[in-house]
Amino acid sequence: MSRDVGGLDKVIASIITTASSNTITSIDSDLGAFTPQDFMEELEISGGKAGLIVINEFSRGDLSSVMGVDSSSRFIDTPYFFMGIGSVSVYNRVLRSGFDCPDVYGVIYGSRGSGCEWLLVVGNGLDKGGQFPEQIVTRNPAGYPYTAGYNRLMALNELRLRLESYALNNIVDDYGRIILVDGPIYHIPSIFTVYLRGGGYKSESLRKYYESWRILLRERINALNRLIGKGFRIIGIVKRLEYSTLLSRIDPLNILKSNARINDHTYLSIAANNIAGKGGAKPFILGPFKYRNKGIIDELPERIGYYVGLPRRREARYSSNYVFYRVELLENDPELLNIVLTDSLGSGALLPLTILLVDSRAKKLSGGLRNYLLRLIENKGIPLTYDMMRSIEGLYSGW
Repeated sequence: MSRDVGGLDKVIASIITTASSNTITSIDSDLGAFTPQDFMEELEISGGKAGLIVINEFSRGDLSSVMGVDSSSRFIDTPYFFMGIGSVSVYNRVLRSGFDCPDVYGVIYGSRGSGCEWLLVVGNGLDKGGQFPEQIVTRNPAGYPYTAGYNRLMALNELRLRLESYALNNIVDDYGRIILVDGPIYHIPSIFTVYLRGGGYKSESLRKYYESWRILLRERINALNRLIGKGFRIIGIVKRLEYSTLLSRIDPLNILKSNARINDHTYLSIAANNIAGKGGAKPFILGPFKYRNKGIIDELPERIGYYVGLPRRREARYSSNYVFYRVELLENDPELLNIVLTDSLGSGALLPLTILLVDSRAKKLSGGLRNYLLRLIENKGIPLTYDMMRSIEGLYSGW
């Protein structure tokens, strides 16, 4: 494997040399200031009539023009540095066309560029320009260095958003004309609200994250506008509904007995129980809704949302039998909703099959690169942190 010397092996060697010559702290001082919810979108539903529709039949859409887009990230933690490994995939499962980034052969053997920024390094002294290949990220989008105190969860989210914008900017007609994004069409993390309510630039710690996400959001909107201008149609599939309370804020089905804020997954579970108790579980759609953004960035495209509930078994009479997700559109077109139903319900899957496949593809790519980098790092005598070793071994004892 002598060809390795020209690729990642040299990159790892330069990172280790730099990290070893600087004072490194393993304490991530910002990490306790945030929870996972801080990195989810924050939206409010504004007006619009919404109803629950039980799905008995639907018009099947043409899936040959549908592609999926998803990113993935893994990490390696050592006492010297923290490394984030990202990947992004674009894939049309009918045409079997698309692309991945980074290019595995190129990054391992150094024979050609990876094409995107996919490797992130957090640690003191690693932000000096010119010493690493351009694909290695040592600063956030706003230019703040990834020092040892930088929030690592935020850094990984920033890496995935960079990769997704790269993918959206490189989509061409050959991959189809309808884009299914795994997640919201664009993200508005609640760090915006926390920062703005906190008195603007009062907190330097919040400022670096706020400025970074403004840039990432602007890049995402520019990519979306480019695609829309070329006639592409975009759909967002949001799978994690336990972090948002949009439905309970307006209670469109009048099922709450108080002003309690419950998450969207719980709200839909109550709705599913009401349906299943009247004759068995049936698929349903709740919507449409219009989302009002809070003036974070001007000219954000308006989004229209539907919630979808699909049962695993029709005979079951309880909501745990259901899978829920939110569909985001930039236009209220029934054809796009039928595309989603065809790719999920019509394909024998609960979530859109295109999303499941591109999700698996991106995770396999980031996982493979992480394993390769682990071997290079261990071969150079760099130890892993205790928690990293435990995660690799899969030993979660609960203490």
